[in-house]
Amino acid sequence: MKSLQWLIPFSLIGMTLGAPAAPIHSITIDGSFDDWATIPSYTDPVDDQHDTDHDGPDDVPAYVDHPDVDLVEFKFSHDAENLYAYFRSRGQIGRTSNAVTDGRAGRFYIIVTIDMDEDDETGYPLHEGGYYPTTTGYDMNMEVEYYDGEFNTGHYLLHGCLEDSGDPAFFASQDEQAMGLVSLVPGNYDCYTQWVFYDTPPGYAEEIVIPTGEAIYWVVDKGPVYPDSIVTISISPDGHEAEMKAPFRGFMNNKETGEPIVALGKTLDVSFSLEASPELVPADDWGSDTADPIEKYVVGSELAGSTGDRVGHAGDNDDNMILDSSELLRMIQLYNMGEFSCDPTGEDGFSPGAGGSKTCTPHNADYNLDWQLDLSEMLRAIQLYNKGGYRLCGEGDTPGDDGLCLPAE
Repeated sequence: MKSLQWLIPFSLIGMTLGAPAAPIHSITIDGSFDDWATIPSYTDPVDDQHDTDHDGPDDVPAYVDHPDVDLVEFKFSHDAENLYAYFRSRGQIGRTSNAVTDGRAGRFYIIVTIDMDEDDETGYPLHEGGYYPTTTGYDMNMEVEYYDGEFNTGHYLLHGCLEDSGDPAFFASQDEQAMGLVSLVPGNYDCYTQWVFYDTPPGYAEEIVIPTGEAIYWVVDKGPVYPDSIVTISISPDGHEAEMKAPFRGFMNNKETGEPIVALGKTLDVSFSLEASPELVPADDWGSDTADPIEKYVVGSELAGSTGDRVGHAGDNDDNMILDSSELLRMIQLYNMGEFSCDPTGEDGFSPGAGGSKTCTPHNADYNLDWQLDLSEMLRAIQLYNKGGYRLCGEGDTPGDDGLCLPAE
């Protein structure tokens, strides 16, 4: 049987950036942002916003002086019922001109677009919407629009057809959503359905009550306004930060499988964008800024580690930011068994061997998410052991593939 105990004495080099498996972490949408402190942070270059006039996969857009959409930091989290997104901008998020006071109504979009099925053939590529850099396979959005100086809607969006909005495929997609269903199929940027979701039907005009009793309303850009739907947002007083919540249920159910589109155990690719019209900034054109995506984000469950809110390494059973010899030997045991699974009664939330549940958040050390610890993953764990521990990464740090950083020298 393979063994790694002989490797313990050696010091090892660091690894490259990757998205860690994500434990449950609830966020209160109140504009305070303190509960984001332990969530892994991702950054985007400062002052890299651009125009939206390109739509080719190899296009490089032109620079636009639009600080409000200059996305510089972003985070993503979830709990058992909701997805959460955090944005930080160099300018003011959600700021728009008002037709009465400014002579023209402005628009601002806070966008999280998601590959729901790990299939690049479904959904659409980002460049079709003028977003840069481009990646492909994005099926749905959680999104907020500000218009004419105020909040407009918090909504869900599906790129689920290949014709223009208003063509038969568009109406067929709407018919499915009126039944609480969504098809993840090839789409394009221009053909999309967009809805707000209410747990209790409010009785507004053109209401659609889906079979489970909730209500949706079709929405388009620039209105009409539907207040108090389940997608919510809060922006800091200075406008630089925003936090958004989108409950799983608003994404509805997969028509093909009948299962929820978003649920614990799913793996998502997530792209963040800010986009706005130019009325209140130096630019004379629309501006946009899209970050590199968070890839293979696992919507983990409360079964991960000792508690669902654990923020350290899953192998650090006493949560003291140090991997001791017994904790490392436990990971070597998982390695030697060849596979592991979820076990809330296990010392680290896992059980050696195949055959158990794999719906919880994978072990931090298993950063390629295959429910096995391979040699390179074990070397990273041994590196943390040899370095005397680890720390949570801060702004400006480059995390290892497990989402953690080495102790300061």
